[in-house]
Amino acid sequence: MQPNDRFLLETIKGYCDDIDWAVKSFSLTEKEITENPGFRAMLAFFVQQIGETSGKLSEEFKNSHPEVEWKAIIGFRNHIVHAYGKVIPEILWDTV
Repeated sequence: MQPNDRFLLETIKGYCDDIDWAVKSFSLTEKEITENPGFRAMLAFFVQQIGETSGKLSEEFKNSHPEVEWKAIIGFRNHIVHAYGKVIPEILWDTV
């Protein structure tokens, strides 16, 4: 593991904790994500940041954890960033 990987993993965990907090604090369900663009945007931001940060992890670390779908995580980040508001709420909810 490269020295920066630990920091990046802590950052990813922080965003995961933010997602957990938001879902629990607002009692979010798939319905709220579908109907409320504010909640959808908040969760999409956290997922986007997880993907962005995952892309900065060293190849050594990612290769040592092939059970994690790194390409899918980073790919979903790219979809959120470049889909220009066309994130399918059900897919976002399944991801969260």
